[in-house]
Amino acid sequence: MKQAFLLVLVIISTQVYSQTFTTYTEVDGLINNSANCVAVDGNDNIWFGTQEGLSYFDGFEWENYDQNSVPELLDNTIKAVFVDSKATLWVGTDFGVNRFDGITWSAFEEAEGGLADNRIKYIAEDNMGRVWFAHSDGVSILDGEEWTSLTSEDGVPFGGVGYISFDSNNTAYMASPLFGLLRYADNTITVMTTADGLLSDKVRTVSVDKNDHKWVGTSDGLSQFDENDNLVQHHLLIFELPPPHELNPIEDVKIDCEGTVWVGIWIDYLLTEGGLSIYQNGSWEDYNDSEGIAGPVVRKLDIDSEGVVWIATSSGITKVESDTECMSNTSENLMEDGIHVYPNPVSELLTIVKPTNEPTPFRIINQLGQIIQSGVLLNANEEFNTQLWNPGPYHLILKGTTSFTLIKE
Repeated sequence: MKQAFLLVLVIISTQVYSQTFTTYTEVDGLINNSANCVAVDGNDNIWFGTQEGLSYFDGFEWENYDQNSVPELLDNTIKAVFVDSKATLWVGTDFGVNRFDGITWSAFEEAEGGLADNRIKYIAEDNMGRVWFAHSDGVSILDGEEWTSLTSEDGVPFGGVGYISFDSNNTAYMASPLFGLLRYADNTITVMTTADGLLSDKVRTVSVDKNDHKWVGTSDGLSQFDENDNLVQHHLLIFELPPPHELNPIEDVKIDCEGTVWVGIWIDYLLTEGGLSIYQNGSWEDYNDSEGIAGPVVRKLDIDSEGVVWIATSSGITKVESDTECMSNTSENLMEDGIHVYPNPVSELLTIVKPTNEPTPFRIINQLGQIIQSGVLLNANEEFNTQLWNPGPYHLILKGTTSFTLIKE
């Protein structure tokens, strides 16, 4: 059974320049403070993978999952988490991948012929809707129900792949932990190394901006390449570390709707230091645990549709709000096939608008997995009275596969 936690304690917030930092820990409902990864879904709900299970946060309540509540979960130590464009949750561990469609949990393992390696590092989706799983032997790609893999036999160096991003042409850029940046296009892998301008061949992360510039995080700092993979510049001393440390080991890079670059950095050699660096208008600002970050060991970042940055650290979760002008999708949401659902969050009447009168099966499921309403949408405009619903998250499922999260205030 899912475990739900109400956020009842006062959350510590601090204001530093134009950034507001909010910290969440086990006291607030997080299943474990040692967070390894974070993912924002299409409705701005947040998923956190930790050393002791999975946490879901809708902005109001927490739901926690581990092997006690979800026996299908392959391991409690979550290494990667991702929600794809069909609202399917993917959870990566050292023992394979779990999939959750909002109702049913399933598992994929190497022995079953899908994954080429069980040790999952990162999960991403390309422009064609294929889900890519980075692992210790390369990548495995799921296209519908069909699996393919790229491994050492296809040119992936020893150590596999730790991170994946895609440019506008659907070219995959993959981080090799030891041998540079891998570029996969036209069924061919090419390797970019220090000979091509990288600061270091120990690549940890890569993010592609709206101009198809690649921001490559390495053990020595950040390398920026243009749309043609030519070096633009290096970013070295972007986070101030105490002597004798100078170079910045990058843990993650994310870019928001305004082009601001958010970088997680930490080093654990003789001392543990790290935090968040922000690149905007040609200059860097950095923030550490004394300025609002939950802890110095920053592991992964993600950004929601309003430009809010979520940081997974070994000491808890940090939410960073700033004055970005990203568009919110909370008042009216567009689903597949042009279906509108609004308002969200909802207090009384929920409206579903379809482009046609085609009969559409639907189910509404509460956070315990119980169906509270089901039937067929016959009209182009349907209304539901939600006054009797308990506050919290609900899943609207259309045509049996398309899942959408609603929040009842």
